[in-house]
Amino acid sequence: MSLRCERNIDGDHFIPFPIKEPNGDTRQAKYIQTILHPNPIIVGLRDDSDKVYSKPLYALPIYHYDGKPVYTAQELEVLKMDAEGKEQTNHMIRHLHDLSLMVEIHCFHMVSQELDRIEEAMVDNEDQWGELAMMKLKTIRRLEMANALQRMQVQDKGLVDDVLQLVAVTPRLALSCDMRSCLSFFVE
Repeated sequence: MSLRCERNIDGDHFIPFPIKEPNGDTRQAKYIQTILHPNPIIVGLRDDSDKVYSKPLYALPIYHYDGKPVYTAQELEVLKMDAEGKEQTNHMIRHLHDLSLMVEIHCFHMVSQELDRIEEAMVDNEDQWGELAMMKLKTIRRLEMANALQRMQVQDKGLVDDVLQLVAVTPRLALSCDMRSCLSFFVE
């Protein structure tokens, strides 16, 4: 979503957008357009150039000698998209006439929405992980109850004994049988 392109003059919708000229002088953008997405940007133009300038757009800070406020999660509830009294909050924000603040609140909405979506997916994945971990533990217990590893080791030892015995018998077989009958002996 983007807001309309407008003249960037001192007043309600002025956003500082200094553009450095090739000769080193710096001038404000004459026209600006804000583009609202999860990372809002501002696009600026000058009268004497066809070049388009852009940069990230953030709320303009207000500096105080006694520091900045620190908001609690409860205080920020009023800024959420689905907050009670949303229309009144939006009305108050518009009447502050600070376009950069409106954009920052939009960014807060987008990031909060994406964070909620990711958090929900993580909870779902956590539940799935828990179910799979429990299934694995149950499988391990059943393998233990069936004494699977020891039985496999006994079987493996038996196979080694069979192979050693077969190797010992093979030279005698080679002398007493033709090739086809020897192969059928190994296949069985």
